[in-house]
Amino acid sequence: MRKSLARMQLKKSLTLEQRKELFRRVKTLRENDRTNEWRTKRGVPELSNKLGVNLTTLISKKLGKKHKPSVLEIGSGDKQSLLDLNLQFGKEIDLHGLTLLPKKYPLIADQKSKFKEHIGLFENYRFNQRFDVIYSYAGIHYTQHPAFVIQKLCNLLRKGGTAIIQYPETRITPEMVAQLDAQGYVLSKMPSRGELWETTIFRIDNVKGKKMQFTPSVKQGALINQFSWHESTLHS
Repeated sequence: MRKSLARMQLKKSLTLEQRKELFRRVKTLRENDRTNEWRTKRGVPELSNKLGVNLTTLISKKLGKKHKPSVLEIGSGDKQSLLDLNLQFGKEIDLHGLTLLPKKYPLIADQKSKFKEHIGLFENYRFNQRFDVIYSYAGIHYTQHPAFVIQKLCNLLRKGGTAIIQYPETRITPEMVAQLDAQGYVLSKMPSRGELWETTIFRIDNVKGKKMQFTPSVKQGALINQFSWHESTLHS
């Protein structure tokens, strides 16, 4: 019997076959999206438009600090935005991309060494650093652990760091917002609205640099209340 997506996400690591199976499930869910938005171009201009934030400007504001700014795309797909940012900033920033399965693209051959590719599922992938900018479009909106995903995003941000994500608004509870605010994280809606079903563009700013930790009740409440129209397709 195939394991449910939730159980697979809770494992400390996934085998290649498990990642392939998860990739197939996520791909199927994305194909059900009304606009098939995940198929569109994912360069910096396109993602900036969809996220409602000029990624080039956002990253430029992080320059000039004592450390070199680090940038992470979750769900890096064809790596086009990473290639664009590499051409724009070069060695001024450290670029990272997270994807479920590595893919070979002609444009990447001579630039792959200029960004770090991470292979795995966001919920259980262990990063060994924090980031100044994290962005994700059609990369983490299918999850059965919404509070945990937001908590992990926060803890991956350096003090003063910013995350721009496309995420289902129904999975952000008032209790989550209150606890984010209390621990020094500002969650705000962007004017741009996610074109995928029932999603919104959110911005998260790490103001105080504290570790984010939701209470168990908030995590459990978000887990229970997050079920939506596609839930039945997550299980075999």
